Amino acid sequence: MIPRRVIAETGGFDPALSAAEDWDMWIRIAYRYPVARLELPLTMVYEMEDSMSRNRPKQYANDIKVIAKWNPTSPKTFDRDRRLRPAYYYRQVFSFAWLRGMRLYRYGGTKCVAEFLRQLDEAISLPALYRTPLHLYFKLLPKK
Repeated sequence: MIPRRVIAETGGFDPALSAAEDWDMWIRIAYRYPVARLELPLTMVYEMEDSMSRNRPKQYANDIKVIAKWNPTSPKTFDRDRRLRPAYYYRQVFSFAWLRGMRLYRYGGTKCVAEFLRQLDEAISLPALYRTPLHLYFKLLPKK
């Protein structure tokens, strides 16, 4: 449950996102307000064959846009208080990209992963320490 004024104060859903808009909103809310985690499931999720959550490439492209908003080295960062250290942020982006890349490889093969990495490079300038292992690993996987 969340007060309507909190949603309004944090900007609500970002209309520029065609997926991950809920995740984006919850991150902005959690940045400004205390949140609690309940272990009790309160909702049920039904996935249909053509649901957005099954379109991994599109979902992950929007995930990149959400993560890029918090880049502490960007002058437009949502991290107004500069809570995120760049090294921490880049490690999190690396972990995100690694996991999404593996899922995309299983989902659509090397072309799918290559497009994902291109979008990631375009949105977030990862230092070579993180960018190089990602690109090398996914290039070495068997073509599918």
